[in-house]
Amino acid sequence: MLQSSSSSSEEELSVHFQMIPRSQRSSVNEDIECAIVAVQTYPLPEFVLIHKDESVLKDIESLENFRLNVYKVTLSQDRELYDVELHAEPNYPTLGKKFGVKSIAEKIRQMTDTDIEKLLSKGESESPLIIIDDVPIESEGVHFFFRVVKQTQFEAIAKQGCVVLLDYTADAALKDEGRIQEITSRIQKLRKEAFFYVNY
Repeated sequence: MLQSSSSSSEEELSVHFQMIPRSQRSSVNEDIECAIVAVQTYPLPEFVLIHKDESVLKDIESLENFRLNVYKVTLSQDRELYDVELHAEPNYPTLGKKFGVKSIAEKIRQMTDTDIEKLLSKGESESPLIIIDDVPIESEGVHFFFRVVKQTQFEAIAKQGCVVLLDYTADAALKDEGRIQEITSRIQKLRKEAFFYVNY
């Protein structure tokens, strides 16, 4: 749940003071609900966003004005600092039965972060994307993704050039705060169900 720290009226000072709206089942997104369940137990120590475009990072800075269930938000353009690299995997259904597909697949996996960066800088729309063993490979024949190459406290999620690292480690203090948040949430829910209003 995100809540802006600023408000245009006293009634919107806190989301906890608003009554529960009627449920619209057609608007329920089960993927989002699962994601929320995964992080709502206790606050996360750190959220890291990595993107090479500084303008994207500046847009994310606006989140600092919201209440997030995380202690620290870190924005970075340096993937190496967090041991995040590009990796390539063959897309077998697209490669089909090309001659020497096993050898081609292995060479795709062996591509380095630098090799992939050079390919992507040319644009995935270029045809062919790459030629391996005299066999032209289109962009659909290769999956590119980010991965954390060393074991850390972070879980990585990546999409469209954006890498998000979430620190799921929690000490006793974080777990205690999570319990306090849960108690507060249940009290507020009971208040709303009983139609108790807060007077300023």
